[in-house]
Amino acid sequence: MAGTLSITSYNLHGLFNGFSLLTLLCKNYDIVLVQEHWLPSSGLCKLSTLDRNFDCCAVSSMDAKSCRGPLIGRPFGGIAILWNKKYSPVIEIVGRDTEGRGLSVRLRGTDNKSILY
Repeated sequence: MAGTLSITSYNLHGLFNGFSLLTLLCKNYDIVLVQEHWLPSSGLCKLSTLDRNFDCCAVSSMDAKSCRGPLIGRPFGGIAILWNKKYSPVIEIVGRDTEGRGLSVRLRGTDNKSILY
């Protein structure tokens, strides 16, 4: 892919707190790195449907806590990487941490060079 790749990072402090700015970031950046979405695994689809021009890979850090009973206190953690679908052919999900603290994708560039996020 030729051209400039624009990337930003955003701490949502919960999807519902940061939703409007996240949708704006998807309009202005090619890749959006997200922290603290506070979603359980069953809610990760909300990130996938945020913008029809974006694909997403996300992990939750809420699963272990929610399996132990009702959630007491505020939610926490969770990370995601959203990217414009035009990059989907050159994006590869490299790994995810089951505790929701790590997520990496590789963007394959020209000349067999790649960037790891």
